[in-house]
Amino acid sequence: GTSHPLTGLIEQVYGLHLLTKRYDDPIEVELASDLALQPGLEPGLGPGGAPGALRPLAFSWRGRRYAVQSLLKYWREAGEEWDPQRARDHECFRVEASDGRQIGVYDLRFDRRAADRRPAAPQWRLGRIWD
Repeated sequence: GTSHPLTGLIEQVYGLHLLTKRYDDPIEVELASDLALQPGLEPGLGPGGAPGALRPLAFSWRGRRYAVQSLLKYWREAGEEWDPQRARDHECFRVEASDGRQIGVYDLRFDRRAADRRPAAPQWRLGRIWD
């Protein structure tokens, strides 16, 4: 198979061969602004094409805080609207972040439909770590 273009760039910059590990863990996220979470407001675009108000500044996972150094990629995943149990609408962010000891690349996912399905469900999840 072919590798993702980001893989080649990171290998070139950091001299690393990348592997990924998938997760689906809830995370707490600090945002550039809370405006995106208010119904009816459409945020402007920020770096990488990401909605400016939804852009992660930091996240906490497994008791550790990670400060976002840069946004590498933004994309949106949606589908299976015909099945309410499987429908999804995700804002996805690939970020470079540091916990103060080392820098890594992480995929963060905001689930716009989580509150509709289960009001107490976490809306942010860690999707992947690039090693």
